[in-house]
This record gives sequence, C-alpha cells and structure tokens, in this order.
Amino acid sequence: MAGKVFGDVFDRRTVRSLSLLRRKKYYDSIKGVVSSGKESTVFLAEKDGKPLAIKIYMIEKLKFDKMWDYLYGDPRFFHVKKSFPNIIYAWAEKEFSNLAKARRAGVACPEPIKFNKNVLIMEFIGKNENPSQRAKDAPPRDPGAWYKSMLSSIKKLYKKECLVHGDLSEYNVLNNEEKPVIIDFSQGILKEHPLFQKLLERDIKNVNAWFSKLGVKTKNEKRIIDKLK
Repeated sequence: MAGKVFGDVFDRRTVRSLSLLRRKKYYDSIKGVVSSGKESTVFLAEKDGKPLAIKIYMIEKLKFDKMWDYLYGDPRFFHVKKSFPNIIYAWAEKEFSNLAKARRAGVACPEPIKFNKNVLIMEFIGKNENPSQRAKDAPPRDPGAWYKSMLSSIKKLYKKECLVHGDLSEYNVLNNEEKPVIIDFSQGILKEHPLFQKLLERDIKNVNAWFSKLGVKTKNEKRIIDKLK
C-alpha cells in the first residue's frame, strides 16, 4: 500500500532518499538503532569502516502544523509552502543548517554531513560503535563546569550566529566522555523569528532548572539574558 510505514520509519519516500544517499556514497550500510523518539529515529551507519549517525524524521508521525510555527518567520525558509511533506523536508534542512551554524560558532555538536528530504547524515557521537548517553541518563561528574559550558554555548549561538537552540535541556545534551555535546537542533531559530526571545528565555530557564537539581548555584535568568545583549 502506498505510503504505508514499515517499522514506523521506512516508508517509500524515506527508502528512496536513503538509496540516493547510499548511491552517492555518503554511507555504506545501516547497522542498527541508536535512539528512537516520537518524531525521529537515529541509526548507526558506517562509511569506510567509520561510524556515522543517520537521523530519519518519521513522515507519518510528525505534527507539521506545530513545526510550521518554527519555520514561519525564519528568513531561510520563506520559500517553503505550508503543505505536507514540504514542511518535514524543510525540518531536516533546518537542523542541518543549525548544526552548521553551531559548529561555526564553536559549539560542541555533531558535524552535519548531508541531508536529503527527511534524512540527515551527521557525525556519530560515541566511542567505537557505542553511542554517548544523554545527560539525563549519565549526569556529569562536574556539573558546575558543565553549567558554565552550557551558558557559554548559549552565548556563542546568540553572539556569533544569532541562533537559539530552542529545546535545550538534559534530554538534548550527550555526555561524551564527560564533555557535553548538544544535539537535536531542529527547533532552533534565528533572531529575526518572532519566537526567538521566548525560546531563548526557555532555554536558559531549562538549563538553570537542570543544574539546580544537580546542586549548582545558578545565575539569575534575567542577568544572563542582559549580558547577551
């Protein structure tokens, strides 16, 4: 049946995208699941014997009306029409773009490699083929140093790329050998976006709540924002 999803991920459009990326030698094989969420699944892949991560946005599960709120007002996506699956394809492109911006800003995050429609290939974060755990499940040994790193990352995104992550918390940071690596940049928006201030405040509030639970004396949220400007 056309459009039927196999295993919640591999619908026909996704299979075509993966086949194209493989033919163009962006990866050699897919080996297994790294993580699975409500809207996407990340797979361990391989290229020339080295691990890669392939993130697949599940077309049949994504709520594209909600996604539109993060696309509308972003000058990078004025060309996108509010229709399915154009919004979902733009979602993958947006995460690719945001990861590239974060890397340029000096923020620790996966290096984006290539995207095609709802498929994003990026750097694998982990050792050998063992993925790094989310900070929620592997809290840092030195939360005070991590707190400073998170505030520094927020500042770098804001100052250097006029970008906000939009969903920053212990769920979207990996503990990579006691170093934080930020992931899941799909909700990130530019300063021109009408939701920018709201998401900036939310990120800071979430980071403060996270590290307060770990016993860190956090900074005043308003003062953090004032120092960014």
